[in-house]
Amino acid sequence: MPTIQNLPATLPELKIAQALDKLGIIYYFQMEYFGGRMVKGGFLPDFILPTYNISISVIGKYWHSTSDVRAKDRIQSISLMGAGIETIWIDEEDAMKDPEYFIKEAIRGISHSKLATGV
Repeated sequence: MPTIQNLPATLPELKIAQALDKLGIIYYFQMEYFGGRMVKGGFLPDFILPTYNISISVIGKYWHSTSDVRAKDRIQSISLMGAGIETIWIDEEDAMKDPEYFIKEAIRGISHSKLATGV
């Protein structure tokens, strides 16, 4: 299993991390917010880009297809917005295809996700 900052990651997340490194963008991977996994209501955004006040969430059909998970995704996005951080969704297929392009779009505040519709 791939790792990012010594934490387990998916291959699409690894592609995003490699592209962030190549672009010289500072990021935190799965940084705990509002208690992380230890507190009910806490969460771990995939990537936080502090320079840009954005969170990048890599979204896939397998993990983000149920209504429960989609509701948690929505709550996470709203909670981060309250902390001044915008969430941008990158579909795992796009992360695998051209991560640099989708990161550059994310920095501009543009999400191309087809899976996050309604999140």
